[in-house]
Amino acid sequence: MRLLRVIRFSTKLNFKIDAKTAAPMYRLAKTLQQVSAPRLFEECLKLFLNGHAVANYKLLNKYNFMFYLMPCLTQLTISKDRAKRLVSNILTNTDQRVRSGKSVTPSFTYAALMWPTVQKESIKYLKSGKSAYMAQKRAADEVISKQIQIIAIPKRYTSAIREIWQLQLLLQKKEGAARLMSNPRFRAAYDLLILREYSGESLDGTGMWWTKYQEQHRPTKFKTQKVRPYKKSKRQKYFLPKIEGDF
Repeated sequence: MRLLRVIRFSTKLNFKIDAKTAAPMYRLAKTLQQVSAPRLFEECLKLFLNGHAVANYKLLNKYNFMFYLMPCLTQLTISKDRAKRLVSNILTNTDQRVRSGKSVTPSFTYAALMWPTVQKESIKYLKSGKSAYMAQKRAADEVISKQIQIIAIPKRYTSAIREIWQLQLLLQKKEGAARLMSNPRFRAAYDLLILREYSGESLDGTGMWWTKYQEQHRPTKFKTQKVRPYKKSKRQKYFLPKIEGDF
């Protein structure tokens, strides 16, 4: 855990890791295998969702930590350059949202990071004769089952991740657009679709199609009549705490 904290503190506090400290970090990278999966999940949240994800990711790769945290990313051979661009764009976008005070979620971040591997594994099942839906479902099951053994992503997040991936196929078909827009995971799936195109994946302009569709079908806002407020009570009011969902 201290290895990961060295990286996190160096980017957060903007200091350079001393050569004497950095030297054993390469050799000790394999000790990350000894850290429990739940603890790695908590620490990775701080690495990827604290506004310094790009800088943290570069250092994690430099010291070969990503090989032990997310081997699915480091072992990519198909469309490797495009996958690198996608990861870079995802983390850049996440940093921008954090610094702008916008919400970020583990579901979207992990869905985006693991997406290139899901695509690679889907090809394997497509070649065996599976439909696009079943190929992606099998690939999703395989990728998630391997990753949660290393980083214990809770089920509430893996369920959302699966939905975001499933929507990628449905968004490309463009069928039942109004119904898809009402899906709670639509925005996250749309954002991933846009990032895929921006990273160089050819999707026949699907992202632009959905952008225009949303502009043309924005919900109408109705003006509500102002209601005279009740007289203030002397009793102390109780306010419900603000609870944020996955998205």
